[in-house]
Amino acid sequence: YGAAKAGVDKMSHDMAHDFKPYNVAVVSVWLGLVKTEKVMTIDANKSKYGPMLAVAESPEFGGRIIDALYNDPKRMELTGQTFFSAELADRYGVKDVDGAQPPSGRGYLGPPTEFSPIVIE
Repeated sequence: YGAAKAGVDKMSHDMAHDFKPYNVAVVSVWLGLVKTEKVMTIDANKSKYGPMLAVAESPEFGGRIIDALYNDPKRMELTGQTFFSAELADRYGVKDVDGAQPPSGRGYLGPPTEFSPIVIE
């Protein structure tokens, strides 16, 4: 799981370098627990993920964040970086479909990988 996340973060970082001349922003977003059909079958009393169900994100939450990022005229300042979905939501004032503000996963997942800044001249 961790290797896959690191791979996506690195791919996003590299793609940001390749696409920056075309004014295309590329970011990696770490979603929280998403209320997929499978997740919603979890027995909250028996699973280690049970307590997280109360703050899980709807499938639409990530899309709302990407929409806000797309509409940010300064989005190119974020290209090549990795973010927690809840922290981007805070930045843009995005709420989940039920009006909730899911918490950041930073406390239990640790910080996203940081790469060297991209310098394209």
